[in-house]
Amino acid sequence: MNKQFETQLRLLLAQCDGYSLSDIGGATLMNRVDTKFIVHADLVPKIIHTLKTDFKVLDINGDRCFEYENTYYDTGDYLFYNKHHQGKLNRHKVRVRRYVNSNTQFLEVKYKNNKKRTDKKRIEISDNYDTSLASYRQFLAQAGIDPSLQLHPSQQCRYKRVALTCGQQADRLTIDFNVHTNLLADPTSSESPLGNVAIVELKQNKINRDSPVFTFMRNHGVRPASISKYCMGFLQASQLYHPIKFNRFKKIAHRVAKIQNTRGLTL
Repeated sequence: MNKQFETQLRLLLAQCDGYSLSDIGGATLMNRVDTKFIVHADLVPKIIHTLKTDFKVLDINGDRCFEYENTYYDTGDYLFYNKHHQGKLNRHKVRVRRYVNSNTQFLEVKYKNNKKRTDKKRIEISDNYDTSLASYRQFLAQAGIDPSLQLHPSQQCRYKRVALTCGQQADRLTIDFNVHTNLLADPTSSESPLGNVAIVELKQNKINRDSPVFTFMRNHGVRPASISKYCMGFLQASQLYHPIKFNRFKKIAHRVAKIQNTRGLTL
């Protein structure tokens, strides 16, 4: 996305009511149901304009648009990724998430069960954390990760995010854009951008299709999508790094490509 897009976005966000992290009292929906949508970036300002009467935007020290940097961990044979590729539930994802604006970071384990609920556990770690994660095996074991697994950084994903909350329903909404991924295990791979695509994710305690987000998406012909920035990063790198399987994600990759290549189109 270009600077003009971000300038327009920041001006629009300034017109929204804001909230701080203290306003939600720690209610961050660590156990939740997620619904994702893929849209062209051109639709993002309209989403925010339409929903600003129902949602408030996260404001931290005057910032309303935040930069994230995720470093994903996996085994040498990509156990976690392959489970995702095989469509298995009861699966884990391990990552270090860095909040660039505040220079804080957390080691996180996300677990998706067979009821498609997501449970997230995390601990704050220092800037010079143990990148082998050996120092955090107790936490990882408590989060369901086999202590015998040797984990290594596998992929880095950088993006910008707008975070919103709906006070009446305790829903959370995130809009991610400027997504770039890089496969760390392969020195020949280059950074892969997701172009003019934004990923909109609605996080709820339980599915409520009366949410203003569902209403907006229905009115604009946007269907829910099964997409993961993590898996898209592997898919984009797969042409260079052949051991990675990606057949399961070809359909969603085709959908993303159509949105990228058609201005304002949502599919």
